[in-house]
Amino acid sequence: VRVLILGGKDPQPAARAKVFWSARAKRGVLLAGNLQPLSAGKQYELWVFAAGKPVAAGVFDADLQGRALVESSDLSGIDSAQKFAVTIEPQGGVAAPTGPIVLVGAS
Repeated sequence: VRVLILGGKDPQPAARAKVFWSARAKRGVLLAGNLQPLSAGKQYELWVFAAGKPVAAGVFDADLQGRALVESSDLSGIDSAQKFAVTIEPQGGVAAPTGPIVLVGAS
């Protein structure tokens, strides 16, 4: 298991996260903090970048203290994860990122 640090970007520069990534299991766990509350109809979405392309890894909400713990969806089709990001998207998620990046980190 590798541990990757994700740093906050505008519009949430204080946001922080760690991703615990298992290349063998093709799964990850995101532990985030300092996330801002989102407006109705919005959720955070986790992305794993493989071969330069984003793959949706799950949507989530932060708690009232701005924390989140989320396990990625099954990513068995990914050979190698190069980068992780969190964006703000419409509730339920999207097939490709459209909203602002609030967290990002590379392996």
